[in-house]
Amino acid sequence: MFFLISPHLQPVSAVEIQECQDIRSSGMYVLTADVYGVQYGKDYCIGIFADNVILDGNGYSVEGAEIRFRTTQGVRIVEANNVTIKNLRISKYDYGIYMRESNYTTIINNIVELNVITGIYLRDSHHNEISSNNIVFNGGGIYLENSHNNAITDNTISSNSQHGIELVFSIKTMILNNTVSSNGYGILLDASNNNTVIGNDIESNTAEGVYLDSSRYNEILVNTISSNGETGIYLVYSDYNTILNNTVSLNGQHGIELVFSIKTMILNNTVSSNTFDGVYLAYSDYGIISGNTISSNGDDGIELEASNKTIIVNNTVSLNTFSGIYVHSSSKYNMIFNNVFNNSINVVLDDAGRNYWNTTRIAERDIVGGNYLGGNYWGSPYATGFSDTCGDRDRDGICDSPFQIDENNTDWLPLSRPVQPPPSITLDPGSTMILAMITVLAIIGVIASASRLKKKV
Repeated sequence: MFFLISPHLQPVSAVEIQECQDIRSSGMYVLTADVYGVQYGKDYCIGIFADNVILDGNGYSVEGAEIRFRTTQGVRIVEANNVTIKNLRISKYDYGIYMRESNYTTIINNIVELNVITGIYLRDSHHNEISSNNIVFNGGGIYLENSHNNAITDNTISSNSQHGIELVFSIKTMILNNTVSSNGYGILLDASNNNTVIGNDIESNTAEGVYLDSSRYNEILVNTISSNGETGIYLVYSDYNTILNNTVSLNGQHGIELVFSIKTMILNNTVSSNTFDGVYLAYSDYGIISGNTISSNGDDGIELEASNKTIIVNNTVSLNTFSGIYVHSSSKYNMIFNNVFNNSINVVLDDAGRNYWNTTRIAERDIVGGNYLGGNYWGSPYATGFSDTCGDRDRDGICDSPFQIDENNTDWLPLSRPVQPPPSITLDPGSTMILAMITVLAIIGVIASASRLKKKV
């Protein structure tokens, strides 16, 4: 992402700023020099306490001191609405931009770096936009507390030691199209509901890529979440969330992990090459895992630990190192059908309860192209799995015998290898004409032979 700090051009009728000061009247203000430190007797450099203010950094810097004896702020916005902060470099404070009880503000095209606590901090502030900023080498990147209906878009947020983006008690925030990399945590939601995390690149963070704690009804959509030091997407005590259409790969622990989190939907994700499991559920019930491609993970494709009544359907689970699905610790009443398992070991049960491995036989296209829904396809990378080799005398796509896993778990309708129709031959017009001529000549030959036989008689 490319950031452009505007050249030193002064807008017409703008108020010039050449030192730290307060802004208490509406209007446009423009820096015409770099400014340093804080105001005498105060803990901030520029304070904005009026509505309808535009502060244009004009490519200049607001820079704090290397050594501080109190908590400092580069730009302080308090009880001010419809403010714009743009084209400013803010560095070496405790808070780069500190905003409280301020709404409808835009923070755009700034460089916010080397601030000790947080680059951009919002508290009790709503309907604000943080867009196209470069937020790097701070303690935390962006922090929102009790702030609602905000948008965080198109920022580069990297190399912050604590977090890239953190929301606390904040609802209905849109986190869109950001690059969030090489931070402590990537994106952290704490007791924050109804937020959307969409279209972000979340890579190479030290801890989790996306971390939800006690957060509900959030959507994590179409993100690339890779090469993070711990789990790609981690939910704890977080219910009713949706994880959809993400690419989750090469993370240092699990791809997706749910702990004490109920009614989560994990849909249409590609989860591959993570160090441990692709999808791991612990003490998490009533979920849906559907339409995912889960492959080449270092442990299990899917692991259920003490997790019940989850629907696992329409997934392709292949080439995982330990097993396709590992069910243990009394996990029970899960519905697992119409999946392709193609691993050296497809299923491992350890103190599992009764689970259901097929639906009723329904005339509907199954995951491998057969004509009936039933159970799962139990394949093998070597084409020696149960479904690869089972008999199917009536060719209905269902194996003639059940696949028994243990005394409490049987796939009664395992899918069989689909019957391939004979290859069709399509002739081009020239070939069709030649074939017709051959046919005519053959008919003529038959007639001639019959005529000769008649003369001999």
